[in-house]
Amino acid sequence: VSLSLESLFYAADDETLQSLIGVIVLARCWRFVRIGHGLVEVTHEYASRKHDKLVAYCNECEKLLRENGIGLPLKKKKIDKLKRLDSPLDPQSSSESLEE
Repeated sequence: VSLSLESLFYAADDETLQSLIGVIVLARCWRFVRIGHGLVEVTHEYASRKHDKLVAYCNECEKLLRENGIGLPLKKKKIDKLKRLDSPLDPQSSSESLEE
């Protein structure tokens, strides 16, 4: 790659050389964008797994409270919204499990 680029630099005129340098700069910028996107995806996946564990723990605690005849606290809109985030395909499934 290095040898071919060097031969292009000697053979190309100024306008072609400027275009080639522009393409190289664009490719480098695209590489940084890809790395940044990968970091965001990994962070999102980690947060999603942590959220899933917390929702499972919350559901388990609610189940234990129901089994022991202890009343659940009043539902808050904010809590329902968080539970709906757990299942984006079926937003009603989480809120229905609370009413059981």
